[in-house]
Amino acid sequence: MPPFMAVREWVLYQTWIGRLLLMLPFTWWILGWQHIRVAKHADSPKSKKDVPIFIKTYAVDASAAEKPVEDYPTLQAFFTRRLKAGLRPVAAPGDNSVAVQPADSRQVVYETVDGAHKFWIKGRHFSIGKLMGPGYESQDLWKRAAIAINRYATAHSDYLLMHRQ
Repeated sequence: MPPFMAVREWVLYQTWIGRLLLMLPFTWWILGWQHIRVAKHADSPKSKKDVPIFIKTYAVDASAAEKPVEDYPTLQAFFTRRLKAGLRPVAAPGDNSVAVQPADSRQVVYETVDGAHKFWIKGRHFSIGKLMGPGYESQDLWKRAAIAINRYATAHSDYLLMHRQ
C-alpha cells in the first residue's frame, strides 16, 4: 500500500481523532466521493497505463492471470481478471463442510457473531442487521452462527478492492 494511503487509513481507523471524524457525515461523503472518482477512473481506458504500476506497487502475481497484462483494457478489467484454468482447484467440491475462498484475502473466523462484535468494518461496529438489512437482527439463528471476515490482500501486501457503484 502506498505510504499516503497507509497513513490515512491508520489515522482514520486507529486513532481517536479518526474515529471522531468517521462519526461525521461529511467524512463519509468525502470518502464516498473519492471511491466513486477512483472507480470511474479504474473503468476508463485511461487507467490501462496504471495496470503495471498497480502490479508493482501491490506485488501482484500477474503470471496467474488468464490473459497477458497488455490485453486488459482498464485497471478494473485487470483487477477483476480471471485466473488461469486449474490454478486454484476447489478443495473437496462435494463436501459442504469445506469453505472455499474465491479471492486473495486475509481471513478472521469467529465462532459466533457475538464474538465478532469487537471487529469494526470501515471504522464502525457492525451487526447482522446492519450487514444484511432489516429482519435479520432479531433471528436467533444468526446470533449462534459462525462468521468469517475477509480483507482482500495479495500474498505480499494489502490492497483495496475497487467496487463498482
